[in-house]
Amino acid sequence: SSGAYLANLGYLELEKSENNRWEIKDYQLIKIDENVKSNEEFPSVLAKYEEKVDDEFLSIYGLSKNQVLTRLEKTTNNDSETGYLMAKAFSYSLENLNLVDKTPTDITVVPNGVIRGNFTKNEVTVSDVFTNFSLGIGPDNLAGYPLVTMYLYPSEIKAACEIGCSLGKIQHVLQMYIHGVGY
Repeated sequence: SSGAYLANLGYLELEKSENNRWEIKDYQLIKIDENVKSNEEFPSVLAKYEEKVDDEFLSIYGLSKNQVLTRLEKTTNNDSETGYLMAKAFSYSLENLNLVDKTPTDITVVPNGVIRGNFTKNEVTVSDVFTNFSLGIGPDNLAGYPLVTMYLYPSEIKAACEIGCSLGKIQHVLQMYIHGVGY
C-alpha cells in the first residue's frame, strides 16, 4: 500500500522475458475507496491462514486468535497508555502463572520500542496483542522476547527511572513504562 492510512494499493504485473529475467508488464496505483471491487476468493484464503496460525502456532500456548484476554473501558490512545497497560499485564501474568520459581516480581518494564499500536475499547483478543506487541524471537525459537529476571539496587532503579523521564521524551527508544514504581 502507499499513501497515508492505506489510501492506495499498488498493482504490479510481472512477466518472464526471453532471457529468464522478470520485467514489469504493468503497474498501477489504485485508490482504495468504494469503487474497489472485493476479491471473492480472498476471505476463504485468509480463513485458511487464520486456521493455520491457530493450529500451528497459537495452540502451542493454549491460545486462539479470537480468544478474548480482557476488556478495556477505554481505548489506549498513545504508547504511554499502551506501555503501562502491558507492564501491568506482565506483572499480573507473572503473579498468576504456574511457574516453578515463585520469586515475587516487584517491577515490570516495557520499553517503548516494542510497542506497535494501541488497544481499542471493549474486548482485547490474542490477535490484538500480537498485532501491537509481537517483536523478537526467544532462545527457544518461539515468538516474543523472553522475560528476564534481574536483581537491582534501589539506586539503579532510580537511575533507570530518571533516564526514562528525562531522555525518553527526546529519544523515544529510551522511554520505559514501569509497573511497580511510583515516580
